[in-house]
Amino acid sequence: MQSSWKITPFLLLLLLSLILSTFSLPLESRLLGIVHNPAVPKVENHDDHFFLDDNAFRDTMLHEHNALRREHGVGQLTWDPVLANYAEAHAHKCEWGHSYGPYGENIAAHQNLGGAAWVATAWGPNERAKYDYGPGPHPIELMHFTQMVWRGSERVGCARKKCLGMNVFAPEFQPWYTVCEYFPPGNYPGQFVQNVPRPV
Repeated sequence: MQSSWKITPFLLLLLLSLILSTFSLPLESRLLGIVHNPAVPKVENHDDHFFLDDNAFRDTMLHEHNALRREHGVGQLTWDPVLANYAEAHAHKCEWGHSYGPYGENIAAHQNLGGAAWVATAWGPNERAKYDYGPGPHPIELMHFTQMVWRGSERVGCARKKCLGMNVFAPEFQPWYTVCEYFPPGNYPGQFVQNVPRPV
């Protein structure tokens, strides 16, 4: 018996939209190196402790920053509550984008993929592997790393917020939004060579 089932133009359009939504990333993800993986299940990760506990989050972010800076022979950062409060205010907006305030700033939107240490690794060693230590200009997606190790920066403060949606991402993407502020700020054109040395 011959089947009456047909692939209609509507079905083709529906299938195409499903394929594109599965494999495409937001433009901001591609430009800024932010992880957005719809295939990752939204389950609690064992390292969420380092997001949920204020002291653990602070200690982990400061440790990871300074461990990276030691590798490059630059001075250690100290934690600044003023910077942390500024970062918290920005993170709690759950709106993707830089604050364009008076400080250097790193931002990340991500799901449960390893907690605070994962963020610092994504900004630091992962970007460092692609950095050439030249005078620049440098790709924007590597400037989390350069700000982390910027010789002239002395203080840091970070915050995070579990967002139930963000302005530029699909509604089902409910990320942790991590923001770090730095002072003095880094990433000034023409100053990369003296402020981002090679590992010692």
